Amino acid sequence: MTELVGLTRVLAKELAEHGIRVNCVSPATSTRRVPPIARHAPIPKA
Repeated sequence: MTELVGLTRVLAKELAEHGIRVNCVSPATSTRRVPPIARHAPIPKA
């Protein structure tokens, strides 16, 4: 997974001068702002 993120960053920097944006979608990932989400966790009822 780390390789994909690194490739995305390099492509984004290289292609930015041409106005091209690069995105990476990684299911079941976490960031510092969002806690990891369990794949089989029950959905809480409101």
